[in-house]
Amino acid sequence: MEAAGIPCYVELIEDPPEPSSPATQRLRAMVPGNFNLQAASVLERDTFNNRFEAEWKTHLATLSDEELTAITPEAAFCGLFDRVERVKRAYAEEFAHRDIKQLIPNSPRARAQEKAPRPRS
Repeated sequence: MEAAGIPCYVELIEDPPEPSSPATQRLRAMVPGNFNLQAASVLERDTFNNRFEAEWKTHLATLSDEELTAITPEAAFCGLFDRVERVKRAYAEEFAHRDIKQLIPNSPRARAQEKAPRPRS
């Protein structure tokens, strides 16, 4: 998380054994509240996305050509794509609500402005 610019404290927690299970260890990451969503996203990306990708590749390999060509990532993960669009829209709406003129990094508006010809001095 520190590489992502998120201050954090990681604590090792040891859970004692129970009659039906051995002792376990788990990590708890603590971050300032304003970094909570970003930290959860970084953990998801760095911890779970590689495994998800591998599982998805395995699933795709089991499909016939007909089954593979019948679905797109946008259809298979429409909920995920919808969530991303909603987050981006909510973020842009909050900027507008606060009348913040700063460009949202990597937004369509920011990318368009980067590509626009610059006035000559």
